Amino acid sequence: MNCKKTQKVDAVVTDITSGKAIIQVESPKQQSCQHCQTQGGCRSVSIYQLLFANLPIYIDNNNYHIGEQLELQFSNNLIMQAIWLLLGLPLIAFIIGVFIANPVHELLGFLLGIILTVVTVYFSKNYLVKNISQKISIVKSH
Repeated sequence: MNCKKTQKVDAVVTDITSGKAIIQVESPKQQSCQHCQTQGGCRSVSIYQLLFANLPIYIDNNNYHIGEQLELQFSNNLIMQAIWLLLGLPLIAFIIGVFIANPVHELLGFLLGIILTVVTVYFSKNYLVKNISQKISIVKSH
């Protein structure tokens, strides 16, 4: 069954620098469809907290002030993109690293896999931080 839901997240403005407001995500709220309500709720909230709760989000400053509460809305494909970038791509990098160096020595293959995984997570997280503001919309400010 296709479950269409609107995901809303509370955030607070933590800093304002050079025309940009930096917001930090607080606890997510979610309005789920009737199917999800009868099944005990959608489970994407915990995934959202895992992936985005500690990322600073840079948005254009529209007369926001530090401490102002905002309500953000984002699409479900943002979660899927983040899962792919932070979990799927590093796993593939690890496997490639292991296969490249494994013929030389197993420990070298493992170490190269770990190094490629760390590098991939670093660049994926930076990509998300830079591009997340393009995929969210501010519903209202409190």
